[in-house]
Amino acid sequence: MAQINVSFGTYNVTRDTDNVEGKGVKVSTMDGIPVYAYAKIDWWNTDAIVEALERDKDKLIQFEKRKRGMN
Repeated sequence: MAQINVSFGTYNVTRDTDNVEGKGVKVSTMDGIPVYAYAKIDWWNTDAIVEALERDKDKLIQFEKRKRGMN
C-alpha cells in the first residue's frame, strides 16, 4: 500500500490482486472508503497513478461524497 498525494487530497493505493493480468490498483480514502479502481495501471507506476487521479479529480471527489452520504 502507498499513500499518494495529489492536488485535492491524499489517497491510499493498493495493488489489485483480483486482476488476472497482474496490473491494477484500488484507490481508497485515508480512512478506508473505497473510491475507484484502475485496471490497466501497474501498481508500481507512481507517475501513472498520480496522472490518473489528477485526470479523474472531479469523478473521484463525486464518488467520495456519494459514499459519505454527502450527495
